[in-house]
Amino acid sequence: METKKLQSFKDLKVWQKTTDLATLIYKITEKFPRSELYGLTNQMRRAVISISSNIAEGFKRNHKKEKLQFYNVAYGSTAELESQIEISYKLTYLPEEDYKKLLSLTVEVAKMIDGLIKSVRKPSNPKFYLLFLLIFLYSISYILIPSLVEAAVLYLEPPQGEYYQGDTFIVEARIDTEEDCINTVEANLSFSQDVLEAVDFSKGNSILILWVKEPSIDQNKGEISFSGGIPGGYCGILPGEPGKINLLGRIAFKTKELSEKKQAEVNFLEGSQVLLNDGLGTPAKLTTKGAVFTILAEKLEIPEDEWKKELEKDNIPPEPFEIEVHQDPAIFEGKYFIIFSTTDKQTGIDYYEILETRDKRQEVWERGESPYLLTDQSLQSIIKVKAVDKAGNERIAEYLPIKKPLPYWIIILVLVGVGIIWWILRKIRIPKSK
Repeated sequence: METKKLQSFKDLKVWQKTTDLATLIYKITEKFPRSELYGLTNQMRRAVISISSNIAEGFKRNHKKEKLQFYNVAYGSTAELESQIEISYKLTYLPEEDYKKLLSLTVEVAKMIDGLIKSVRKPSNPKFYLLFLLIFLYSISYILIPSLVEAAVLYLEPPQGEYYQGDTFIVEARIDTEEDCINTVEANLSFSQDVLEAVDFSKGNSILILWVKEPSIDQNKGEISFSGGIPGGYCGILPGEPGKINLLGRIAFKTKELSEKKQAEVNFLEGSQVLLNDGLGTPAKLTTKGAVFTILAEKLEIPEDEWKKELEKDNIPPEPFEIEVHQDPAIFEGKYFIIFSTTDKQTGIDYYEILETRDKRQEVWERGESPYLLTDQSLQSIIKVKAVDKAGNERIAEYLPIKKPLPYWIIILVLVGVGIIWWILRKIRIPKSK
């Protein structure tokens, strides 16, 4: 598909076909229920835009590896869109004709992207001696100048989203080593402090083990910084811990009160760097990807009759979520607090309730928001958070207290007592029966 000398990504037939698909998606999703405005409607539009955007960006990249990365993302987005089309059809949002038209065009685009990927992977010159020369030169450059071929990508997940004022949401800082090995990450981020407040930075499940610089948040400057290392290096998966992949840390943001819709950005700053695990501390060629969020001042109002219908149809609880316990000198005077957040794709979250109890017979729920200051600072209570959507469906997350081990002096006292009893029993002589 790229055999001709193309001047622009607009010359790619696959990109042209993708714009046709995007136009069709936007027209058809206009007919979806208003309750899906931030659900399927938004997800399908984002997926189809991701396809064309990644094809365009991949075309502009000079290196084959970078091209393939963006083309593969575009290919993945076609699968995401195809899944969303199937769900929309099953929910009767799509008539039979629109369903077949969208599915056919999506599959066609997927096949064209697959062909585009294969054309990039195919050697430009099939002659054996030229291929051998290229492999030889690549090997030499890999050994002598690793910093030119080894790279890393710092990125944020999710890269975009829509939230309302007062919402709390989590952004994950992650790294893609691109199959290379690293041992140090120094990251500096900026965020729109006029729209967002960085509430906390969680190190839980981070691949960073030794923290050279503990995560710090400067609300006035709108900056977050941290630095950490991985003894023995990190090449994509930590030995013995296959679940720990790519995560550097989780940042909890809370949106501020707004009078109108605004964009909030979170980006990596120039001072960020990643060092290779080559024994020399060589800086890796670094690429960074930020995130852009839309913060809405107020929720859209739906007509009362239509809203009642949506409530009656909604029998699905909010999405599963977790409770995280944190402590920060700058928040709640250093006392323990919890962070939690979830979404409901049907009618939206109405409120949260929190429970702290040591006795299951005495359960008193209290309404609250994240972050929530804990009453029991000993962390020995069972903590539950209940998310309730506007249709009354509930989802409960639970945090179990970590049992404290017995003090050493009690263990020693018990052992001494057992020893004394054993010694006494040994000294007792039981008279023999005549």
